Amino acid sequence: MNCQNRKLNKYAVWLNILSNAVALIFITALIMSLVWSLSTRNKLPVEIKGYRIDTDNIVFRGREAQAVVILKRDLTRECKTRVTLAVQNKAGAWPSGILYELNASPEAIRQAHKKTPGEFYMTFQIPKSAPLGESTVIADATFACTDNPLHSLWPATLSVTMTIMVQE
Repeated sequence: MNCQNRKLNKYAVWLNILSNAVALIFITALIMSLVWSLSTRNKLPVEIKGYRIDTDNIVFRGREAQAVVILKRDLTRECKTRVTLAVQNKAGAWPSGILYELNASPEAIRQAHKKTPGEFYMTFQIPKSAPLGESTVIADATFACTDNPLHSLWPATLSVTMTIMVQE
């Protein structure tokens, strides 16, 4: 019986050591995540200054529209970027879903900046079935920057809403 107690105590000691090690690793990871999330590296690599869509934000059914977002890019950071664009009116989302999607590497962002510094262009088709009247264009961007390891799990996000008027 005494031998069994010693064996159980031995396992209990190892279990205690193992659980303490796991707790220490978890707490360290939590502290590191907090430090990274509060650092300046968590800032977005762009600053939005404004937007325009076609002429006076008026678009036409069945035609292409072009959204231009005026921005300031931080090209010192290496960030993969994903941009989607959807439209909704007061009744909800348009049946066409996402009208624009882009996945860009840091190099592609630098090339775009050389072509159109301070601007980001998105061309999309206005469906023939688009509801007439006022609608909202929602551009969502996510950024996964190499200087912030948390971005691989939780990318930095930015959403821009733009008002358009759909006409025949």
